[in-house]
Amino acid sequence: MIEIRKKSALPFYAVAAVWIIYCVFFPLYKASHFIILICLSIAIYAVLAKLIPDTVSYIEKEPEKTGDPELDALLEEGRDAVSKMRAMAEDPLLSPVADKVNKLVDLTRKIFENLADNRSNYQQVKQFSGYFLPSTFKLLTSYRHMREQNISGENIDSTMDRIDDILSVLISAYTKQLDALFAGSALDIETDITVLESMMKSQGLTDSDFDI
Repeated sequence: MIEIRKKSALPFYAVAAVWIIYCVFFPLYKASHFIILICLSIAIYAVLAKLIPDTVSYIEKEPEKTGDPELDALLEEGRDAVSKMRAMAEDPLLSPVADKVNKLVDLTRKIFENLADNRSNYQQVKQFSGYFLPSTFKLLTSYRHMREQNISGENIDSTMDRIDDILSVLISAYTKQLDALFAGSALDIETDITVLESMMKSQGLTDSDFDI
């Protein structure tokens, strides 16, 4: 995702207005007059530029294709899920659970980033995407619908509390799923370490020579 910052045009308009007003009400034929006007313009621009924040927008980078249609489709599914979940996190009706939704967004993004780097995890991520993501969206949609009613009742309140609780459980499940994807990498690294230790030991480079 690419972040694009755009400065507001209001400070420029304000400076232009200052020049027009100054020319109407004050003389402008000496160097000192121009100096005063320029200093005033700079001050106004600096103040407004500081007070008015930049407009920030995001555009998705064109995804790179892997050449595997099934893998590309699953990665696209992941990008769509992250985008949809991020929009839900910004929905005012979901503000009470926004922090939890943002955690799920981050975990989902990392899960699919792992898949892009480790294609052997395709089946695990496919199962995750086929069950956990739709269930999560269904719960969030239900929560939003109940808050939309703008009333407090035993059934609505208890259901929203239940959804809030299960989101915490989902965060734990998503975390464990992400951790499970690193099982293969952890095994490879452990093997490399074992081989490295054996080589150093055979060459007498451990203990007395190195403090590992």
